Amino acid sequence: MVHSKLCLKLTSFGFQGKLLHWIAAFLHGRTQSVRVGTYYSDPCDVISRVPQGSVLGPLVLLLFINDIVTIFSRDITVKLFADDIKIYMVVNNIDDSGVLQSGLDALQAWSCMWQLNIF
Repeated sequence: MVHSKLCLKLTSFGFQGKLLHWIAAFLHGRTQSVRVGTYYSDPCDVISRVPQGSVLGPLVLLLFINDIVTIFSRDITVKLFADDIKIYMVVNNIDDSGVLQSGLDALQAWSCMWQLNIF
């Protein structure tokens, strides 16, 4: 479950005790539904992600993805903005394309490990 992985990362940053428990409680037991006009869908459990529109949500996301820049070689430029990532490098030869492909492979592996789909 993504929330447990998030708590693992928060612990690695030094979050502990009441603060960590408070964040875990904030994420646990949430439901969501869809509204179309005056009709609402049945609520379903939110087992990943953070509540949209919350003040804490963007900060928690940044903490969750903070380590992603470490998976790339120094030849690849990485730009993060909110929930977007751009990776690029100048490709002059076949070896450079291999470096870039390795970066893409590392990104895919990271996203699978942390259960964060890339669209």
